[in-house]
Formats: sequence, structure tokens, C-alpha cells
Amino acid sequence: MPMQIPTHFDNFKVEPKLMIAEGEYVFVLAHGTATGMDADFGHLFRVQNEKISAFHILDDSQKWAATMKAM
Repeated sequence: MPMQIPTHFDNFKVEPKLMIAEGEYVFVLAHGTATGMDADFGHLFRVQNEKISAFHILDDSQKWAATMKAM
């Protein structure tokens, strides 16, 4: 499934700030900006057999809610 976020937010950009790998897990701390949004968030991946087998999103839901009201 293609990523849909850039089509919903003007000037959407994500910049990875930190990546940590331990065993099968990779954590990415990223900074995202768009018109009306400025937020940090984390993504936790589990990689098995060279494929992502699990994915957890750790976002600030209050910032997303405020951004959605700005649309």
C-alpha cells in the first residue's frame, strides 16, 4: 500500500533524527513538518528474514488532531 500522508498535507516532509538497531528491532525517531504541523514521532520496526514483520507507530496524537483541524 502506498503512503498516503503526503497527499493529505501540504509541504509534508519527514527527516530521520536517530536510528537504533538491536537484534530484530529498529527504532526511528523522526521530525515531521507540513503546513500547520511540526512534530516528532517514532516508528518501531521488527525485521525478520529481511522483511518488516511488525510496525508500531508512536506519534503525538494531540499534534495530529490539531493539524487535522487546521485542514
